[in-house]
Amino acid sequence: DWGINLYSDIRAHFAVTDGSRQQDLLTGFQNFSVMTYHVPATRVMFGLRSSVRVNLFGPQGRGDDMELYLAPELAYQITPKVAFTLLYEMGASHRFGDRAFFFTNDGTDLEPGVSWDITENLNVNPYLNILTGSKVSLRTTSVGMFLNWAIL
Repeated sequence: DWGINLYSDIRAHFAVTDGSRQQDLLTGFQNFSVMTYHVPATRVMFGLRSSVRVNLFGPQGRGDDMELYLAPELAYQITPKVAFTLLYEMGASHRFGDRAFFFTNDGTDLEPGVSWDITENLNVNPYLNILTGSKVSLRTTSVGMFLNWAIL
């Protein structure tokens, strides 16, 4: 066991809402991946989340035709059931019709949190979402939470 885990999927997004049809969005395809490395004989885990989404538009298209996401993460296992988590998110997008390789910075944020395995099948992960753009402040900080429940 090398302590490495890779999760990856491919997603299809269909234009079924009024908003997507008004933008002349035909469909979108996305790859989302998470790679983690648990450092042997330590309580440390390093991870990397990434996503690439390509949207296909008709001739009257409006919106982002490519969206990029990258998020390195770190977790430190405080106890067997509780871990400190830290995630840094970065995003960029390309607008339909813009010149090639011209991307807009969609912002960055830092997410410190705590992951708690309440039971073997139930995990809660509250975190702060701190926008790290031009000015960090309480006004641009929010609270978020993941709730994971393994049914099977």
